[in-house]
Amino acid sequence: MAEGEQQHLTTAEQKIENEVAIYRAQSSPGYPFPEEWVREAATLGHERSPRNPRTTRRHMAAGRAVKLPPLSGITAPTLVVSGADDPMLKPSAGRDLAAQIPGAQFVEYPGVGHDLPEGIWDDVIARMPRSARIA
Repeated sequence: MAEGEQQHLTTAEQKIENEVAIYRAQSSPGYPFPEEWVREAATLGHERSPRNPRTTRRHMAAGRAVKLPPLSGITAPTLVVSGADDPMLKPSAGRDLAAQIPGAQFVEYPGVGHDLPEGIWDDVIARMPRSARIA
């Protein structure tokens, strides 16, 4: 497929390939891409619930209707994690989020995209507030 062209995905295999491509686009450039796991997850997700554009529209409309309380009301110990190479959210969004939650800890991981690669799991767990690790 040429750059800029859009492919109309119709078969299950094409839809699964699209999911893998989306995950790859937002994955962490500083860590190995978990191809086998992503493909298995995309296949399972498709088998459980094939994409339905009407469902997506309903979910988005429901999300717009929700009025959440301010983040400043969060009293639980909070860890906010951002990837320095996230193509969807800049680390400044994570910093801003953490600043709105009293006592929140912010951590930015170099080489991390819009996912949590296995290579940072131990560090993330070690940084979690003790009460969250016990629960």
